Amino acid sequence: RKRRSHDDDELILGWLRTYEGAQPSLVDAARWIPPDAYWSHVLARLLQDALATTALLRTAVAVADHGLEDGLARSAAFIRAADADTGRVAPRSTRPVPGLTGLPAHPIAYVCDIHRRLNNGTPHDAKFAAYIRPRLACARDFAQVVIRSIAAELYAYPGAPLYVRQSWARSDLRNWRAGAGYGRARPPAEWDGIPPWTIPLLGHEDPLSRRLAASPDAAAAEVEVVGDLLWYADLVDALAELYGNDAAPATPGIGAPWFDHDPPPPDEPLTPRLDSVTLAVSGVAQLVALGGTPPKGVRTWRGLTEGLLAGTAIAEALIGEFSVPAPLAALDGVDVPGAAVRFRVARDARTLAGWSEYMGNCIAGPYYLEEARTGRSCFAGLYDEDGTLLVNVELIPRRPAARGWRVGEIAARFNDTPDPALEQRFRAWVDTIPGPVAGDAAADPAPPDDAPPVRPARKRSASRLIEEAGPAL
Repeated sequence: RKRRSHDDDELILGWLRTYEGAQPSLVDAARWIPPDAYWSHVLARLLQDALATTALLRTAVAVADHGLEDGLARSAAFIRAADADTGRVAPRSTRPVPGLTGLPAHPIAYVCDIHRRLNNGTPHDAKFAAYIRPRLACARDFAQVVIRSIAAELYAYPGAPLYVRQSWARSDLRNWRAGAGYGRARPPAEWDGIPPWTIPLLGHEDPLSRRLAASPDAAAAEVEVVGDLLWYADLVDALAELYGNDAAPATPGIGAPWFDHDPPPPDEPLTPRLDSVTLAVSGVAQLVALGGTPPKGVRTWRGLTEGLLAGTAIAEALIGEFSVPAPLAALDGVDVPGAAVRFRVARDARTLAGWSEYMGNCIAGPYYLEEARTGRSCFAGLYDEDGTLLVNVELIPRRPAARGWRVGEIAARFNDTPDPALEQRFRAWVDTIPGPVAGDAAADPAPPDDAPPVRPARKRSASRLIEEAGPAL
């Protein structure tokens, strides 16, 4: 990162000296405004970095899977496409800088090195391997720096004026796609973009998937433009493959990088967490509430939890999907206006179980599971831009159903009161959601045969722990 920052500084100083002379004063530097051509150069170089890094990543994976000779042959098209679509390498970016890493500032330098060595007729011997492998070993480092730079320029700290970014976004990627093609994990016909980034770049243009649907006979490369940002998703997918994943799944948050190249393995639903006493105890209590039978004769905590999880009642509790009303299902994954959170709907019991484990609440209890299965209530989570679950909510249809929805319960972790400003904005947004449509269980719920189960009291976890464990201690 420091090497790249140094190169960025050198770039802007070069442009400054071009306009203000070889020795500009501090006042001249403060007054100088970079021209549009400078920002066009920055954006073009950003795309160049992304394509070159993608080529290095794909090649590194191919070499790791198939060996040097076969791997290079399989990925030669990526190297060739990246080299052909980038132009010349600025000598400044490859010169060593005292005190900084010896890596070039931009990955295209290594792409050009590999392409040149592949085509100059030299034997593919040990010396050749010693030249290629260190350049591929840097692919991961380049990817992490480039992804961060893209997020900064396109979203966090955009320096280029919007009209310059939109002009750049209208550029095509035909040369790159002719050699690199498209990944199997992210077909262009299914790519809707990254709305907070692509909508400003594309202006009034539809997402790539809709434009392709409107032109079924057109090749994807003829329709795709830079502003679709599919190349950015390809870059993160290529990094994910280096980590052993098929693709990078979308993050639950609402901020960059939008995709996780190395997601953690999913937790087993309802397994009591061990990162706090409160969560461990509440997790076991939840298993018992769902019908788990404590095994006899166990002496360890692990034996207790494994015995509870092995019960058929727990397995049955996690089977089946919820009846999510159509208006709420359509909003799954959208950002709540003005609240900086993303709305995610629970569609099955496993989701509620995961939420319950993390939040330390009873949202996966029998009462709530039954309400969700029948569609009488809809349960959701609100995630921040980092993908952290902040709040659980229960939405209940008003009566009559045409009046929309109301918030039944809303609570932060350990049933704390959520941020007042967040709650206010969320409630205001819920008031705008249309009511359930005809056919939804929430629109006309059938009366239960028996008396409804008693809604469990949602007491604060800390207080319950003190009440139950205090006398014994």
